[in-house]
Amino acid sequence: MKIIIRQAVVSDIVKIHDLIKLYAKEELLLPKSRAELTVMLPNFLAADYDGQFAGSVAFKIGEDEKAEIVSWVVDKKYFNHGIGSMLISAVMERIEDLGIKIVYTLTLRPNTFEKHGFKKVGMEMLPKKMWTDCIRCPRNIAVPGSVDCKEIALIKNF
Repeated sequence: MKIIIRQAVVSDIVKIHDLIKLYAKEELLLPKSRAELTVMLPNFLAADYDGQFAGSVAFKIGEDEKAEIVSWVVDKKYFNHGIGSMLISAVMERIEDLGIKIVYTLTLRPNTFEKHGFKKVGMEMLPKKMWTDCIRCPRNIAVPGSVDCKEIALIKNF
């Protein structure tokens, strides 16, 4: 078993899109178009398991100089190999190398982030601009932090 975390490349866009689309149908991730993924490609990392695409993660930088980890996804056939954790470590290293001191995420699966030093916080601790993504949420009737919003906010300071 050989796992490699690398910069995502153009040929990964379709694979990333298909995986995100699968999880978006299950209401586990926000959907992203291929056009969005293409624009965000420099901020995407990909994981390969024995040469096969196994997952990805990306980050966005806000005007407030905080980074948000987004589109963290691992193909189900590669679960329990530590790929998700390796993706988080790698993306956090990239973020820290850019001099960013605060990173946050919204997730339905907080445990792996907590293992990397993230702490659960209230939605009010996150930048309001991040809430614009809520419009695309399958549960878009939910206001962040409401009982209908299942996302858990986590933050880490470097």
